[in-house]
Formats: sequence, C-alpha cells, structure tokens
Amino acid sequence: MYSKTAVASTVGVVLGVTVASLMVNSYRSQRENKKKKKSRSKRKKVEETKFLLKDPNAKYDISLVEKKPLTTDTNLLRFKFPNSGEVLGCPTGKHVFLSAKVNEEMLTRPYSPISDPSVRGFVDFAVKIYKPNADFPQGGVFSQFLDSLNPGELFIFL
Repeated sequence: MYSKTAVASTVGVVLGVTVASLMVNSYRSQRENKKKKKSRSKRKKVEETKFLLKDPNAKYDISLVEKKPLTTDTNLLRFKFPNSGEVLGCPTGKHVFLSAKVNEEMLTRPYSPISDPSVRGFVDFAVKIYKPNADFPQGGVFSQFLDSLNPGELFIFL
C-alpha cells in the first residue's frame, strides 16, 4: 500500500501545518489581548477625566488669566477653570455661552473655544472687538465688555 517514507512524509507535513496553525492562533490571541488592554486603558483615562461642563444647565465662574492681542481688533482671552484638572468638555467647532451683566442688562453670547479640547485647567477664545462706528453706534456691546476685563476678574460661563 503506502511506503513508510510516504507515511512519514505525510505525518511530517500534517504535524508541520498543525504547529504553524497553533503559532498563528497564538500570535493572533496575543495581539487581541494587547488591543483589549489598550482599549481598557483608554476607557479608564476617559472615565478619569473631569469635565467642567458636566451639567448643561449650570453656570460656572471662571477667571480671566491672560489677555493677549492677536491683531488690532482681536484678542486671545484665556480663562482659568476652578479646578486645574478639568477639561472643558466642548470640542473645537462647537460653542459655549458666555454671560455677563452689561449696562444693567444680562447678555449671553455664543463663542467657540480655540484651545485644544483635551487641555486641562483653562480655555482660550479669540474675540473680535467691534468698536462703535457709523453703522453701529454702540458697536459690539458684549465684545467691548470682554475687552474691558482685566486678568483676575471672574466671569460667568454657561
């Protein structure tokens, strides 16, 4: 029937294929375990992150820590969070509301943060200051108010 050499050769091939298959499965299993560990680690970091904007209906007091001119009519305003470990929780491109009582009237305006959403402890806004002119005698009342803030002053953040 079959020669001893043919049987030995077939057994060798089957054994080789089996060992190779086990090695490939072991390698894949190790890779999946590493991915799961990384995924758990990332999930844990996200869970540990403290967000300033936990409650969309709450108001937060933040203080101006830096006002830096970007152009003749635009400033970078950096506001510090009460807790330096917090992140804003609002991605760039979305907006938050800044509120203040200006000339005895409560004003609220949307502004988009320009700082990296993952930065902790502060948020940056680029604010164009609209001065009074012929077309708009009062100018931008809220932007002028923001321009009048000095570092250290508290501000309401929605």
